Amino acid sequence: MFIFQKTKISRAFLLVLLLTLILSCAQEYRSFAVLLWSEDEVTLENGSIFGILGKSDVRKEFQVHKVSDLNQSETVIMNMPFWRVQVFASLKEAQTFTNDRKALWSAWARSNRQALPIRQAAQRDSPMVYRLRTDEKVKVVSRAVLPSSEADLFGYWYEVLADGGTKGWVFDYELEVSGEANGGIAKVSQDPLLDLFAGNWRPDSYLGMIKDDKFDFDEFNPEYGAFFDQENKRFRLRLSDENVDIKYNRFDSRGRRSFFIANTGVQITVNSADEIIIEWFRSKEKTLRVMKFTNFTANIKEIYEKERLRREQLIARLRGNGLLTSQAYGSLALKANGSFVWQGFEVLAPSLIPSSADGTGSARIKYYLGDEIKALYQGVLSFNFNYAGGIEEVNFLFQIHGNGVRLEPVSRANIKDQIVTRTSTDALIIFFNY
Repeated sequence: MFIFQKTKISRAFLLVLLLTLILSCAQEYRSFAVLLWSEDEVTLENGSIFGILGKSDVRKEFQVHKVSDLNQSETVIMNMPFWRVQVFASLKEAQTFTNDRKALWSAWARSNRQALPIRQAAQRDSPMVYRLRTDEKVKVVSRAVLPSSEADLFGYWYEVLADGGTKGWVFDYELEVSGEANGGIAKVSQDPLLDLFAGNWRPDSYLGMIKDDKFDFDEFNPEYGAFFDQENKRFRLRLSDENVDIKYNRFDSRGRRSFFIANTGVQITVNSADEIIIEWFRSKEKTLRVMKFTNFTANIKEIYEKERLRREQLIARLRGNGLLTSQAYGSLALKANGSFVWQGFEVLAPSLIPSSADGTGSARIKYYLGDEIKALYQGVLSFNFNYAGGIEEVNFLFQIHGNGVRLEPVSRANIKDQIVTRTSTDALIIFFNY
C-alpha cells in the first residue's frame, strides 16, 4: 500500500515537472511562426501561430509549439517544414500578420496557363523566381492594395506560395483565385460575362459611404453606375462627370476575365462576381480613365431617398414659419425649392461672402457633424452664393432655438471627408429670429 502510494505521488510529480518545463520553454520562444500552407487544414488551420523552440537545418524543420495550446490541458510539440511557415521575431508581429490576412487564409489560386511566372516583386520587370504549370495550385498570402495596369491589362498582383516553398508575386490576368468573399477574395464563375451582366455595378466609393452612413450627393446617386443591358445590347456609364451610352454588337475577349466592347475602346476586367474594373477613353480630355465598380445587393435608391428625406426635413425645420431676420445681418428666406434670398448681408462681405454676391443661390445640407461637436449643433447648412465670378460655397453650423436660429461660420480647413471636425475658437455668432 505504501509502495503504491509512493508510485502515484512520483507520477504526479513527474507530470507536473514535465508540464512546468514545457510551459517555461514556451515562455522563452526563440521566435514565432505563422502557418501559411497546412498539410491538413482540418487539424491545423492556415494562419495558426506557433512558438519556435528549435530547428534542424539538416531536416529543414522547426520544432514548434502551437501558441493557443498553452491554455489546453495537453501540450503538443511538433516538427514543421521551413517552407510552410513565415517567421517573426515577436508574438505581436505574428498576430498582426495573421489578423491583417484573416480574409485570405482560405484563399487559393490556380494557374490558367503553362509557365505563368512568379516574380520576386509585384512588378512586370521584376526577376522571375518560378514558372507555374497549367492548373498548378498555389496558396494566396496577400494581395496588393490597389490594382495596376500591366501591358494594357488591368488587375491585381497576388503574393503566393508554391508547393515546396517558392514565394513571390503573380499578376492575376491568368490566375484563377477563389476563397473568402467578405473583405477578401471572391470566386469568379466559369463564365465571367455572366457575372458582368448579372451585376448591379456601382462606384466602389459607395461601399465606404454606406458603411459610414455619410454620403456625398455629388457622387452618390441611384442614377450613377455601369449598366449592361444584354437584351438590347446597350452599355451605359453614368457618373457625376461622365455620361457614356453605347450600342454594341459583341464583347471581344482579351483573356479569360478581360473584355473589350468591340469597336469602342472600353475595356472591362471581371475580378470577381463582386468587382470589375472599367477603362475608357475620355474624348474631351483625351485621357484614359480607370475605375473600380462593386456589385451591390443593397437598394441604392432606397438608401439615397432615406438620406435625402433626412436632409429635407432639416431644411424644413430651419425654414420654420418663414422669414428669418436679424438687425445686424439682414433677412434670410429659405425656400422650399432649395433656393435662398439673403438681403442685408453686406456686413459679412468680403470676409465670408463675396462682395459681388447678389444674395441669391441654393442652400442644402451637405456635410456631417464630427463626434466632438455633434452635441452642440444640429447640422451644417451650405450656401452656394451666386456672384460675378461664379458660385461660392459658404458653410455654417446651425442650432435651432425656440425663437430663431444660431449660425456659426465653418472654415474649410475644419472640413475633412465630408465631416466638420471642429469649430473655430474665434468664430462669429450670427442669430436670426423667426
